[in-house]
Amino acid sequence: MRQKTVFMLIAMMLSGLLSHAETESGTLLSIDGNPVSAAEFSDYYRQAACREKVSPESYLKRFLYFKLKVADARRQRWDTLPEFRLMCSALQGKALECARSGSGSRGASEHRPLGEWVNIEHISCFLPQHAPAGEWLKARRTIDSVYQALRKGASFHEMSAKHKAGSEGYPGEGWMLLSGLLDEFSERLGRLGCGEFSEPFVSPLGIHIVRLVDRKTEEAVPEAVPSSGGKMSGCSGALRPDEASVLSERIEEGLLAVYWDGRHFSKRRGPVSDKTLELFFKARRKNYAWDLPHFKGGVVHCLNKKAASKLKKKLRKLPLASWKEELERLAKEDGNLRAEAETGLFQIGRNEYVDKLAFKCGGFAPKPGLPYTFVVGKRLKKGPEDFEDVRERVERDYAEACEEEELKRLQKRFSVEINQEVLKTVNCDGSE
Repeated sequence: MRQKTVFMLIAMMLSGLLSHAETESGTLLSIDGNPVSAAEFSDYYRQAACREKVSPESYLKRFLYFKLKVADARRQRWDTLPEFRLMCSALQGKALECARSGSGSRGASEHRPLGEWVNIEHISCFLPQHAPAGEWLKARRTIDSVYQALRKGASFHEMSAKHKAGSEGYPGEGWMLLSGLLDEFSERLGRLGCGEFSEPFVSPLGIHIVRLVDRKTEEAVPEAVPSSGGKMSGCSGALRPDEASVLSERIEEGLLAVYWDGRHFSKRRGPVSDKTLELFFKARRKNYAWDLPHFKGGVVHCLNKKAASKLKKKLRKLPLASWKEELERLAKEDGNLRAEAETGLFQIGRNEYVDKLAFKCGGFAPKPGLPYTFVVGKRLKKGPEDFEDVRERVERDYAEACEEEELKRLQKRFSVEINQEVLKTVNCDGSE
């Protein structure tokens, strides 16, 4: 899992999930008997409503799909995987740090400690649990070599930077809750003093050396999180224990959904073939009908009518994607054939040249330096000729159709009950 996805997840969780009050009205839905509150739905819906115009009824399908992914991930016990626990702990730590940044407005007596925090660095050779013996031996030799160098005074930070290969997607540096780490890590860290590093040790993730940079209680967590491209700016304010618990739970669920997407879809589907998209388009062609006519082709600006005549003969025989390359070639051979072209689909009213030359309406001013303009192509009155004309939309619709099928499959696996009366209490701004 890439760090970009990680930071986006943190930013999403911090953007409004702590705004709800536990006094908001009750259960919106249940999955296998596990209740989901209207307050939680309102938190997520409020974020969506800030980005796009969507009704609570429409958003409920997306929210249900998200919650079912989480339920299915837990059914498969992905939340117990060592790499998931390590990632989740790091995310929770970063999010809680950011949410607490600048939290001096409440006294320490108002906080209930969540446990000891540790700031760590590590040097790791990550390996699958069932990696061949040869890979384990190679990793062990590497770590032993690093350990000897550290004992002789090598910089831990510099050695760590040299051994980052294969660690993409794994957290483990910075502030984290000690109780959330793998036992193999927490045991070593519990015995280390600040600035000390461990001997090499094995965990379900591979072979490691860990260094304790600092340790603090919950109230003394540092004010800033390592830079994440500015996505965490603006987080401030002290957290109540119940708020911290909610945020940690949302982080875990969000990460489970990310894991579900990555593991589930990568196993069930690869890249969508053009043939699949074509069949999908043909079966739903009426969905792509246009209210206004379009022109499929290109607009060409050149020097004069004589040049236009020569260019037309050349371009008519070529696909639109090849026009730019062909025009460049012709201009090098003959400067009088210098031209510029714009190709694609043009809806009436969107391009003054197409409106005048293809649809016979309006007018245009000649392009400076290339005063003669002509078009090559055809008018499409009712809709696209094939899926390539609306490829992005077909790809989006196909993905949504696949998600719809997955949602139906998950709804068959889990018992889902929705309280429509409670849904009606959620306003269009996400409040109740």
